[in-house]
Amino acid sequence: MTEEGAVCRERTPLDCRPGLDPARCEGDVLWACGEGHWQRWDCARQLARCDTGPFGARCVRSRALPGAEDCGPCGCPPSYATPEVCDGRDNDGDGFVDENLDCPVVTLLPIVVTDDAGEHAYPPEELEDELRRLNTDFARDDGLGLVFEWAPTVTLAEERWKVVRDGTLHELLAGAPLPVDTFVVPVFFVDEIWVDDVPRPGLATPPNGTCGGQRRTPHPQPPVGGVVVAKPRWPTTLSHEIGHYLGLCHTHQTTEDALVVEDPETGRACVDACALEGDGICDTPRDPGPTQCTFDDGCLVTCERGEQPDTANLMSYYPTCRHAFTPEQARTMRHAAALRRGWQPCLGPEGCPCNPLGGDCPEGMTCRRMQVEGATAWMCGLDGATLPGGRCDDPAECSHGSTCVIAGDGIGRCARPCSPIGPGCTCLLETGLEVALCAEDLGVEPE
Repeated sequence: MTEEGAVCRERTPLDCRPGLDPARCEGDVLWACGEGHWQRWDCARQLARCDTGPFGARCVRSRALPGAEDCGPCGCPPSYATPEVCDGRDNDGDGFVDENLDCPVVTLLPIVVTDDAGEHAYPPEELEDELRRLNTDFARDDGLGLVFEWAPTVTLAEERWKVVRDGTLHELLAGAPLPVDTFVVPVFFVDEIWVDDVPRPGLATPPNGTCGGQRRTPHPQPPVGGVVVAKPRWPTTLSHEIGHYLGLCHTHQTTEDALVVEDPETGRACVDACALEGDGICDTPRDPGPTQCTFDDGCLVTCERGEQPDTANLMSYYPTCRHAFTPEQARTMRHAAALRRGWQPCLGPEGCPCNPLGGDCPEGMTCRRMQVEGATAWMCGLDGATLPGGRCDDPAECSHGSTCVIAGDGIGRCARPCSPIGPGCTCLLETGLEVALCAEDLGVEPE
C-alpha cells in the first residue's frame, strides 16, 4: 500500500526516516526503511545475500533470472520480434515507443461510500471536475499520454467505510463491488482516510506491490485493489494516486528494498545506477523528500544537502506545485496498464486455466496448482515475490512459473516445472506432481 502525505507524530521502534536511517543487514535478512516503517526482507528467499558493499545494504544476487543462464549473468537482451502494442515498450525495436497506436481509454469506476440513508456525497459535477483535471494532468505532446473516462457511479451505503483506517482498507477492497473480468480502475470516494492516526488525502495499491520497476513488498497483494481519496484532498491527489495504481513510486522513494542483480565477474549491477536510486525512474532528479526539503509559495525548494528535486512532478510531496509526469513515468504507467489489462480476465470466478509447461499465462502471472471448487487445477495467479529456488510457505509466494513444493530436506521451495527439452534446469521426474520439476530449484544434485 502507498499513501500520500507526510507523517507527524511521536516515533516508535518500528518507525524510520527515509533517506536518513540507512538499511542494514542482519545475516541474510535486510532491514530497509520504506514509507516510514522498517521492512524485513529475507534475501535468501530471493536467492540472494544481504550485502553492504558498493550498493549499500541490499539483497544482491549474482545471476540472472532463472532460464536465462545462456545469455550471461545479466540475462537475455529484450526481444524485438513482436508487433508494437500499447504497453510503454519498444516492441518492434525501431527506436519508438507505442507509435501510431490508439491506446484504449482507461475506465474509472467511481464508488461513492455513503451512510445508510444513501445520500450522494459527491455530486456529478464534482466528478466531472475531477475527470477534467485528471485528463489535463495525463495529457502529453509526445504521444505517451493516457485518457480516462468515468463508468456509471456506484453508491456503496456502508457507514463503517466512510472513514477508512488502517484496519478497514482491506475490508473495503474485499467487500466492494469490484469489476470481475473487465479492466477498470476502482476509485473510492470516502469522507476521511487515517493512516497511523494521521489524516491522509489519498492512498492506492500499486500493481502487485510494484513501483518503479521493482517489487516493494514480499507479501501477496490485492489482485484488483483500488484508489481511495478523501474529501480533504489536493486538486492533484487523484492523479497522484492513479500514478501509484499504475506503477509509480514517490519521487522521494528509497530503494534499499530493490533487489540488485550483479555480474559476478565485474561486480557491476545489471541495470543503470539510476534505476537503483530513489523512485527507480531515470529521468527524475534525486528527491530527498519532506524530511529534508522545504518549498515556498513560488515552488522554490531548499534541501539540506543541496539537491534540486522537481517540484512540478505529480509523484512528489510538493502538492501545490505539481502538474506533470516525465516521459519515463508515462511509459511505466502505460506498461502497468497493459499488465493490469492482461491480469483482469484471470481474476474472475472462471480464472485462466493453464498448462504448467506452456508459458501461457499473462506477463506477471504464474501457472500454479490451486484449489478450484474442491479440486486441484493449474491456474494463472499473480506472481509472488519469491524466485524459483527460493524458500516458500505458500504457492502464492512463487514467481516465474514456479510452484511451492516440499523439498527433500523438508523445506518448501519454489520450483519450476520442466520438460526434457526445456532450458535452464535438469528435470526431476519423481516429484509427486503430474509434471517434472527442476532439480536445481529444489536443491537436488542432478544425476
